[in-house]
Amino acid sequence: MEKTYLNRSYLDRQANQIERALRTMSLPARVQGGQVTDRWIRYHLEPAGETQTDRVLQAAEAVADAIGARGIRVAEHGDGIAIEVPRVQGQALRLLPLMHALHDVSALNAVVGMQISGKPLILDMNKPSTWHLFAMGKSGCGKSELMRTILASLCLTSRRSQLSALGIDIGGQELGLIEALPHMLTDLATDRDFAKELILWLAQEVQRRLQIGVSKPHLFLFVDDFAWLNAERSQHVLTALNEIILKGFESGVHVIGAAREPLPLPMRSVQKRGGLITAVPIRNTNGGSEEKVGRFQLKAGASMRVVDAAFLSVRDMDTMVQLANSGWRSMRISDGNPS
Repeated sequence: MEKTYLNRSYLDRQANQIERALRTMSLPARVQGGQVTDRWIRYHLEPAGETQTDRVLQAAEAVADAIGARGIRVAEHGDGIAIEVPRVQGQALRLLPLMHALHDVSALNAVVGMQISGKPLILDMNKPSTWHLFAMGKSGCGKSELMRTILASLCLTSRRSQLSALGIDIGGQELGLIEALPHMLTDLATDRDFAKELILWLAQEVQRRLQIGVSKPHLFLFVDDFAWLNAERSQHVLTALNEIILKGFESGVHVIGAAREPLPLPMRSVQKRGGLITAVPIRNTNGGSEEKVGRFQLKAGASMRVVDAAFLSVRDMDTMVQLANSGWRSMRISDGNPS
């Protein structure tokens, strides 16, 4: 289901981010090796000049922000200093620094976040087994943030010639970001009439593509959430959505959706056939009844992964839009700022 990275390239890039962050605060130091454990990545620093442990400790928060992590630790290590970065970052995991660390994410690949094993999770949306995605859970579980992360990473890894997007968000509270992206085909549908019109048009587009043998650019429909459609009980719209989902692979059309309620009927059909990733929030691993916000179990066929979804801060949303409009792909992201 996924590509995983916790290799030398990933570690080198995070080490470079640490060195750069310290240098901007006049605390020059070089990372000289380290150690990876089940819970931590330890970077051994060789200070230069008057750089001391207490000064690095004072700068820990700024370093953490620079590398998109929280809860880092600073301690003496022999004659030097050690910075320890937690491998499970949960809500503190920012998308842009993660994509910068990965560097070589291919087009139409969605960066989701970090697995609890400490390995980043990337979904290849070109594969029939991971063609559509549906996130289900109660309000506040992080499903809308998951959708924004998938939307943002796809638009950063893919050019407009490779990907186009449509969005439905009744009320416009969660997917407003999509309207600022160059990949957007039309305005975000924030009322039911426009949403139904959009689905009916997309069903016609699927048929048109099938008739002329066209499946590119890939077209993604983001829906947050499906509750309005269940309430409408509009059979012709449900039929149109069913056509979009079932014939999406042949026509290059994907549906990324979320809802508080169970799977909509059209998505149940494609789940049985294969081609649907389901994302369900899971409870804390300590046995408590509360769900950890942003932690999901992703399942595609027999493959299952637990992941802490990366997120976009308000500042990062603005940066991401700038990057997407500038035509920069993920490999050109530098600490969340256009270079």
